[in-house]
Amino acid sequence: MPAAARWAAVAGYMALLFWLSSQPGDQAARWNFLRLPDALLHSGAYLGLGLISHFAFAGTFRWRFGKTAAAAVMLSVLYGAVDEAHQAWVPGRDPSWSDLAADGIGAVLGQLAVRVWMLVRRFRKQEVLG
Repeated sequence: MPAAARWAAVAGYMALLFWLSSQPGDQAARWNFLRLPDALLHSGAYLGLGLISHFAFAGTFRWRFGKTAAAAVMLSVLYGAVDEAHQAWVPGRDPSWSDLAADGIGAVLGQLAVRVWMLVRRFRKQEVLG
């Protein structure tokens, strides 16, 4: 997949997160029909951003895993901070350090998921060749 398409996916996902966080507090609460904790919702959303950001960086730069993962986490947390600040102007919403922490945890978990996926692929490849 071309790097431009990967970055378009990142931008699209960020736009979705921005739209979701633009919903007034009473509307946002209605969407959580499973009554999941807010931290779990934030972690899940930013796990997704961490994943697609990782693949965008990996498709653009030839960095080792650690550098790519760090860049993906930093981008995700930076975007999370901007998104939390944005919520200060949304009726019924407010910025929260705990939400930003959950965003960061989700982004890190996304990197762990990528690493596990890479290891599984490597072992399966070795089984086929071995």
